[in-house]
Amino acid sequence: MAKVPMTQVGFDKLMAELEDLTKVQLPDIIAKVAEARSHGDLKENSEYHAAREAQGHIQDKIKYVEDRLGSAQVIEIFGETDTIMFGSKVTTVDPDYADDEDEYEVYTLVGQDEADPAEGMISVSSPLGQAFLGKKTGDIVTVSAPAGSYEMKVVAFE
Repeated sequence: MAKVPMTQVGFDKLMAELEDLTKVQLPDIIAKVAEARSHGDLKENSEYHAAREAQGHIQDKIKYVEDRLGSAQVIEIFGETDTIMFGSKVTTVDPDYADDEDEYEVYTLVGQDEADPAEGMISVSSPLGQAFLGKKTGDIVTVSAPAGSYEMKVVAFE
């Protein structure tokens, strides 16, 4: 099984999710299944069937999270570096608006399982993530995206 890079924060979130699923959600739904089963005829018991379906979804989610944890390779991020790498927090801007701080965007380079573009978490394997790797403050990067290429200026990174 191929290892997938992940930050320690992402790994810890998955561990917390697994704990919630196994120690809170699964026992709760098992109790609901037992309660619904006690109401009699299972063929026409919609409460029972809904609870069993929910139990199946939770068990599938547990398996999914366990698989992600099993393939995770936590990448340690040590001190400062002179180029952008996995785990870097990158501040960028469209080169045409470099003087307007309101146009700055901040991205953190993470593994594909942690990516959440709405939260500024982008995968290092995405076109944007790939364009940033190895770059320095002041560099102009060209991002080749499905909708076409565009440029971004690296304002800072940490």
